[in-house]
Amino acid sequence: MPNKYILNAIVTHEENLESEFKGFSEIEATLVKKRLYEFTAKYINAFLNGEGGTLYLGVEKDGKITGIPLDRKDRDDVQVRISQTITQFYPPVEPSLYRINFKPIWTEQGQSQSSSLHIIEIHVAKGLENIYWTQNNEGAKSYIKLHGQVISTPPAIITQRLRSGRQTIPSLSAPIKSSKSEGQNYSFSQTQHLSVKRPTIELICQLPLAFGQGFGELKLKSLESRNLSIKLTHKELLGNLMFGLKTPLSKMIRPYISQVDKDLFKVNLGQTIINLRLDEVVDLCECIDEVCQTYKQIVMGAENTLQTHYYTPTKYKDVYGFVLMQVRAELWTLMLDFSHKFEQQNGNSEWHIFQWHDETIRIRHNINDCLYLHPIPSISFYPYTKSTSYVDLIYEVNDLYLSWHNKNGNKWQLAVGKQGIWTIPYAKEWTKTKLIPKVLQSYNKTLPRHLFNEINQVEEKQLNRLHFSQINTPQDLIPYLHDIQVWLSYPQRKIQASSILPYYTTLVRLNEFTGEKNIDLGYISGKLHGGVNISRKNYHSLQEVIVSLTQHIRKIQKIGFEDSDTADNISRVFLAIIEENNSQFFDQSKLNQAVYIVEKLWHENRFERYHVFPNL
Repeated sequence: MPNKYILNAIVTHEENLESEFKGFSEIEATLVKKRLYEFTAKYINAFLNGEGGTLYLGVEKDGKITGIPLDRKDRDDVQVRISQTITQFYPPVEPSLYRINFKPIWTEQGQSQSSSLHIIEIHVAKGLENIYWTQNNEGAKSYIKLHGQVISTPPAIITQRLRSGRQTIPSLSAPIKSSKSEGQNYSFSQTQHLSVKRPTIELICQLPLAFGQGFGELKLKSLESRNLSIKLTHKELLGNLMFGLKTPLSKMIRPYISQVDKDLFKVNLGQTIINLRLDEVVDLCECIDEVCQTYKQIVMGAENTLQTHYYTPTKYKDVYGFVLMQVRAELWTLMLDFSHKFEQQNGNSEWHIFQWHDETIRIRHNINDCLYLHPIPSISFYPYTKSTSYVDLIYEVNDLYLSWHNKNGNKWQLAVGKQGIWTIPYAKEWTKTKLIPKVLQSYNKTLPRHLFNEINQVEEKQLNRLHFSQINTPQDLIPYLHDIQVWLSYPQRKIQASSILPYYTTLVRLNEFTGEKNIDLGYISGKLHGGVNISRKNYHSLQEVIVSLTQHIRKIQKIGFEDSDTADNISRVFLAIIEENNSQFFDQSKLNQAVYIVEKLWHENRFERYHVFPNL
């Protein structure tokens, strides 16, 4: 593209797989921004799924430069909104993969800038993941750029990407290749069966679709073991083997392995303890890495797809789900009665969407199960009487429910949307603003007025914090830092340097120029001296604290891990500094980086808190 954009000139090159023009000259001014964001999400997603490319906003399809009127505030808003849009992609998009430039437009003579007109250049690199998804009103969508246009990624290509990874985009009529390609050490089918083989070890697992219970079987092939077979439960796979993935054996970070002799190791596999040779342990670690990483991706993928991050998981009898809200027991009784009256077979109105299912509200569209609402008794109020009894409404998730959506060889995640499985935020909003008002309206004439008003109470059950995309100050991070600190205080273990170092580094940079007026240096000295064992006992300035933390970062870069107790203390130090610092002056770029790193670590700790350490 030209170094200088001139109004009404024609750009020299044409659209292709790596470039796209979009003009807004024929669109009403008030609609330009809305169309801009809708358009950019789709094309950025397509470029990530392809070989990368550049989107030129303000260039018409015929190459004519018309621009978009943007003042300084508009440019800031566009930068933020586009970045926020990209944060909704799954898997998360590394910030280094895209760049947004605003280029001024010059007069036809190229002598001066033409008012506030600009071209927006969005440069997108080839994505690092096999496939990326974006979210719109229709649910999760994925796009590719093919033959000069952007289209929804065909199921055949999605399946091929999920099975075999990134390849050159095939012909739409090309057959899907088998997942058992030459040189692969494992196979992965739509039934979530995973078999990992190494010369001395084979690990065979049946993994859940989302949050269900997996299990596995470990087979040792050596002559000494005489083909010993060990059963592994869901708890043993997730609770015992998940730590130290992809770390070298020499670091001894994996808590289930201890060295007995030079070439002999003791391995604790839940109910079974065995001694293995060095080569067997190496093979075992590779098998466990493959299985546990896939297991983790399944669970975290389900969290991302159903948008469960701000809701608390719960298990009651055989029901696993997330707490949406709390309502009076009388209201739940009316909701249940309403759902029975409006069963699908009883009519075809917009409310005939229910199917009778014991004491659960089951919502369907056509033949698709969309939502299960399950009641759990709540004793939040005392004394427990009929007038003060409440129930928690649970968004129920189970693998059998999700398996109905695995149609035509597609993953259930592709069915998420209004006509398929409902995400948790959508289910909560629909229940609160559509279902409950409709139920109360239907029973309005039969209910005493005082009871009508009394039962119309809903207590939302959601983490009280800003979404990461809304964080504007370091103090907004505090609830997440508290979660991370609690997670770091879990039973003694070694934390991989690759996980903790970015967290330390970005928070040190964020706080290195913080004022010291309200900082309790005595508290900080105690935490750093006791937990980190730095020789200096007392700190006289925050800068001395920053220097010590920087030195500690260099140390764990060398040794490759951090003790959980030390990580807990350092996290408390960061919290103390941020909580006491009320200054409104901070580096926005450093805050953005801190938000990105904290979000990644928070998702990691959420996974462990709820799925690896569910009883702590």
